[in-house]
Amino acid sequence: MLSIFIHLILSTPLSFATVQGQLQRFQVGQATQAPYASVGLINDFCSGTLIAANKVLTAGHCTYDVDAKKAMPVTQITFARNGLRQPGFTFKVLKSTPHPIYKQTGSAEYDVAVLTIDNQGITYPSLPLVHDLRSIPWEFNKEFFAMSTVGSIIGYPGDRLLGTMWYVACFLKQEISDINRIHYDCDTFGGMSGSPILVNLNNRPTIIGVHTNGGRDNSGLMLRPEILNFILNP
Repeated sequence: MLSIFIHLILSTPLSFATVQGQLQRFQVGQATQAPYASVGLINDFCSGTLIAANKVLTAGHCTYDVDAKKAMPVTQITFARNGLRQPGFTFKVLKSTPHPIYKQTGSAEYDVAVLTIDNQGITYPSLPLVHDLRSIPWEFNKEFFAMSTVGSIIGYPGDRLLGTMWYVACFLKQEISDINRIHYDCDTFGGMSGSPILVNLNNRPTIIGVHTNGGRDNSGLMLRPEILNFILNP
């Protein structure tokens, strides 16, 4: 069932991908094609998505160490990188802005940040943000006993060859007890923090969240109005 939805969510055919386990991550073969070209590798340790000419969306913990109370060394982002075969396009990060509440408290409900980059006057493809959460096609799923929809995550996992891009499609769940976050069983790994959580809206991959947590709490931050306002006005 999920294999059918992958075609709807992502524009690149499955013939470009390599399966890593059943319904697990797929390696992207053409990182320069949409929507993959908009996803970048941040300093070899996080992922991020271009959302405007010079703005990148990522996770707050990719930019700020709450325990040490200091900024992370975020200096560059490389888009459309896919290992040595596709070195991608690297841009300098001019400024990193974590959500102020995340910076103060480390709360997972505010684990988001915006990077300002020097795009060198280059027009590069960006991905749209969801502006109306009611447009997400949530349906009640009896198996999960939660509202769910099909989505995907694209990023740069640290357990694969450095700089290779991977995506995974799975059911996204919104639990009544945690409406500010999106939960899922997507196969993720460290390095994918900051990756976009995408849903196909109006036949276009649209960002509805940011991947922030792996392991048992495999989840991401929902782009609720409060978070969206910060992203648009960091």
